[in-house]
Amino acid sequence: MEKKDKEFAFWRDNQFPYVLGAEVIGKKEEFGKLCIEAKGYETYRFYPIVVMPLDEGLLLQKKLHSLKAERELTLDSIYKGFKARLKEIFPNALDN
Repeated sequence: MEKKDKEFAFWRDNQFPYVLGAEVIGKKEEFGKLCIEAKGYETYRFYPIVVMPLDEGLLLQKKLHSLKAERELTLDSIYKGFKARLKEIFPNALDN
């Protein structure tokens, strides 16, 4: 398959950003729905929520990875802020 013909798919996940994606390496119909095999997930089958050209999918995946990293940094900062406030209110609260 030529690069221009390659596809990328996203399917639902239970962790932020609630989708996973990978290059499509196989497709078939199962129970009246499109089912895909994805690169890096060869032992699994997925029902995609979107299939797009490979280049578009890689770009979208990069944006999702950036969003996930930004979320983790933000949540870490929030956690540290609340931990500091807790120490002000109750200095021994976190002692072992």
